[in-house]
Amino acid sequence: MIDANRHQCRTLAGAGQFDLRGLTDRVTWDKRCRVLRMRSTRKLTALPQDRARARTHADQPPATMDAYGTWAHVDATQRVILGGGVFPDAVAIFTLPADQKVADMCMHPQGMLYAIGKNSLDVATLYLINMRGAREDGKTAYREDATTAQATRVAEAPFAPDGPQPDRVVAMGDGALLLDRERQVFLQVVDRPLREQPTAKYPPATPRPCADGPRPQTLIPRPDLVLPAGYTAVDMAANPQGEAAVLLYPPEADKPAAVVLMLEGRISAPVFLHEAPAPFSIGWVRENEWALLFDGLKEALVYAIPFPAPTETTSATVSGRRYPLNRGHGDPVANPRFCNGLSRPVHYPSTDSQGRFLLRPLHPLSFPSYPSRVTVPAADLIDSGAPNTVWHRLFLEARLPKGSGVIVHLAADEDREILENHPQWFAHHFGTVPPQPDVPRATWLDAASEVPFFQGLLPEKPKDGTSGVFGVLVQRAGRVHRSLKGRYLKVSLTLMGGGQTTPEIAALRVYLPRFSYLDRYLPELYRESDPRRDAVDEGAANGSDFLQRFLCLFEGLLTPIEDRVAAAYMLTNPRSAPAEALDWLGRWVSLDVEMDLPEARKRLFIRHATDLYRKRGTLKGLALALDLLSDRMVERGEIVLLEDFRLRRTFATILGRDFSVEEDPLLMTTIPNANAYVGDTMILGDAAQREFLALYGAEMPADTADAAAVERFYARLSNRLTVLVHRQSDPHTVGLIHRIVAREVPAHIAFRVVPAGRALLVGLHALLGEDTYLQKTPAGGTARVGHSRLGRNDFIDKLPALDHRLEP
Repeated sequence: MIDANRHQCRTLAGAGQFDLRGLTDRVTWDKRCRVLRMRSTRKLTALPQDRARARTHADQPPATMDAYGTWAHVDATQRVILGGGVFPDAVAIFTLPADQKVADMCMHPQGMLYAIGKNSLDVATLYLINMRGAREDGKTAYREDATTAQATRVAEAPFAPDGPQPDRVVAMGDGALLLDRERQVFLQVVDRPLREQPTAKYPPATPRPCADGPRPQTLIPRPDLVLPAGYTAVDMAANPQGEAAVLLYPPEADKPAAVVLMLEGRISAPVFLHEAPAPFSIGWVRENEWALLFDGLKEALVYAIPFPAPTETTSATVSGRRYPLNRGHGDPVANPRFCNGLSRPVHYPSTDSQGRFLLRPLHPLSFPSYPSRVTVPAADLIDSGAPNTVWHRLFLEARLPKGSGVIVHLAADEDREILENHPQWFAHHFGTVPPQPDVPRATWLDAASEVPFFQGLLPEKPKDGTSGVFGVLVQRAGRVHRSLKGRYLKVSLTLMGGGQTTPEIAALRVYLPRFSYLDRYLPELYRESDPRRDAVDEGAANGSDFLQRFLCLFEGLLTPIEDRVAAAYMLTNPRSAPAEALDWLGRWVSLDVEMDLPEARKRLFIRHATDLYRKRGTLKGLALALDLLSDRMVERGEIVLLEDFRLRRTFATILGRDFSVEEDPLLMTTIPNANAYVGDTMILGDAAQREFLALYGAEMPADTADAAAVERFYARLSNRLTVLVHRQSDPHTVGLIHRIVAREVPAHIAFRVVPAGRALLVGLHALLGEDTYLQKTPAGGTARVGHSRLGRNDFIDKLPALDHRLEP
């Protein structure tokens, strides 16, 4: 990028522009906000180190929770699974045989409770408990369980004594992932056994291409998931995105615990938990963050664990946010592990004031803890491409909350090696930084960016003194001659805060070479006679240098004005025009400003206005207008444009007529002869016979009644357009579609906008409002009185809740 004075720009923006090696525990590049910021972290006191005691806690069965807030846990005998959450007391869900105890359990959002029972010989059995109730189709939920009766809701999957004996289970996909911690073997429950709609009934002799209803679940081994050798598996958890985490103890007692993450068959290298020797439970908090529990610690520690791990020796650091635990009143909780399930936030067991069991969500305190200072170097030197370059101005696009600041250190030289090894730094202050004599301090600019008509990289508007663009003249503080010269520039940033705030840097831009008003416009007697003479001398600036920098004050005001004049053409470009200018620009192409469109759609419409007017008055032009103004609803199949003449299904049996259709809106394809088949559309009734004779019996004599029938038939189906809109579209969107169609269709075309709520039946009748919507089958919901329609996608069904007393 070059400005009006031929200044070039070099930009540092993005994770790859900064050298974060060895700093990941203190600073991070926030991908969501696209800023460089300090990481919230803190120093830990000595954590519990007794792994044997931690294993005792880890071996206790956890509680689990469903999507409705009801929960399940085991009683003191560890045989009975109790459910609660609706009333203070709990009710029994399932009782294991007398020789078994619950090892682990989890609730799947689809309504299946998975529980692992183990007997005294350590032989495991997986129980699949359908919390929706008994199966009505008489089929078992588990493939190998052939003895399950129709009235039962529990299926059993026993394991052979000489095979794997899983003792950990987490919900994953449509089933569950199991782990045998001792053998370090994974298994997975696959297929989906539950359905939301009743099974169709067919006579016994009716052939069916495949079995009706969902398939029973089955267990498959997962040999592709291999834990590192020598490590001891402690606990396992999963998140709604399909990631699973396994907590491990390394074989060396002096090493901290580690975590491996798994996703879609991939498994990461162990990520070591800094200063965490003996956690006993793990749970997911948010993206790339997992919480850990420790024996006797009254808070959960959250670690940032990326997937995949960058290296095999990656170490995760604890978050600076505090997550306190409230274990409640009375006796200590017997089963202290995190709640096992996909409910968010992660919950942990506790008791109320009466000593009754309950689950509490894990929430952080609003008390961040940032480092006071972090220095981040640029990943590489900046090359100007020319010797003796004078570096001109420095701009920082950033958020600088009160109490935080940035010191940008610059060093320049002609020799790259000298600059790499022995840089001579010169500081430039941004934000709240302790003042130092003679050090230049940046000023806040009342603009989103110094680049004309650029909206900036920060999502919010500039805020006085704390957010936006900050600029400063590049200088060598404390030198007689203060211009910074050299082909190569080295940059280092020091982020500073009071521990409660952090600066956030979106971009750093430096301009070169200096456009000198002194050298361009004033006589030579004002210039420095020998700039090399005192280039390294410390002291006050000489007169020539002061004048140089003084004139830069005016240049700093005039250059942006010149830039805006030179870039005035961008005001007529919909990609770069300011948001407040879009309505003005839209009037050039007849954009209806009263439509109240989002900014992105206004820009899109103006960009494609030329294409639109080339096709205006045609069906393709209408489709393009709807796509531009409704966020691609035609392209996504949420709007279907149907010319009514295509509904003349009675033409199907007429031979010799060409009814080929290009891009048929009902079939979404090109068909060679749209109606050349004999089927249900052939109508041979008295009411239609006259139409057939009148329309296609040209060689037969026609009377007045036949001619009238022809006119009525064509009047109903010609010059008419039906716009099918998904029934779930909100009234504002439907009104917008109506206005667009009214504006774009020719005057002789009559149209109607019809809500449609069912999917298209290919090859069958396309009935308006019934089967003309092109999309995936809408998800089923719970039937509601006065809202749901019989035969649509809402069902009367038992909620898959752990406490059966919760009614829909």
